[in-house]
Amino acid sequence: MVIAFEVETNAVFAKLPAPLAAALHDRGWQFYEFPVVQAWRFMCTWCTKPEGVRRLIDDVQEIAKEN
Repeated sequence: MVIAFEVETNAVFAKLPAPLAAALHDRGWQFYEFPVVQAWRFMCTWCTKPEGVRRLIDDVQEIAKEN
């Protein structure tokens, strides 16, 4: 996973391989492809806690180890 742009708001655009995106979707993560910038958009609410972000990171790392 590569962050495509500097993070300035509650939106993060990340470049993901298609299998990683599919596996995250299979685990229930909701995010959307933005083909114009060749990245996926992840949105957080303003009350998102660090633990929620940590769960996403943990899932990305776990999936990466499996592949």
